[in-house]
Amino acid sequence: MLLLVIAAYYKDNDNINIEKILTEKLLSSMKIKDTDYITALLAQLTKALKQEHLWQLKPPSADKLLSSAPFCYDTLTFSQWLQFIFIPKMSQLIAEKSVLPDKIALTPMAEEAFKDLASQSSGLLDVIAQIDKALTA
Repeated sequence: MLLLVIAAYYKDNDNINIEKILTEKLLSSMKIKDTDYITALLAQLTKALKQEHLWQLKPPSADKLLSSAPFCYDTLTFSQWLQFIFIPKMSQLIAEKSVLPDKIALTPMAEEAFKDLASQSSGLLDVIAQIDKALTA
C-alpha cells in the first residue's frame, strides 16, 4: 500500500526515479524481517552461552570493557565479549533501527575460544555461524 502511495505521489515528476524509491522501500521492509531473525539468533546465543555455563551474572569491571583490542581479547574471554559487548551492541543497533554490520566473522574466533569445550558446544558454534551468515548475507 505504501509503495502505491509513493508511486502515485511522484508519478508526475520526471526527476524522481520511481524504481529506486520502490527498491529502497522494499529493502527497508526486508530489513525488518532480518532484524527479527537477528534478534532471535541473539536470544539463541544467550541460551547457548547459559547452557554451556558461560553466562556470568556479574559484569567485568568497566575498564575491562573499554579495551580497543579485537574481541577485547586482552581483557575478556570470548564468551564475556559476546555477553557484555556483542549482544548488547547488536540489540542496541536493532532497537535504534541503525545499520547492522554487513561483514562479520565470529566463527573462527569462537572455534578457537571454545575448542576445549565438550562436543555439546556445537550448538553454540552453530548459532554463532548463523549470526555470521545472517549479517554477512
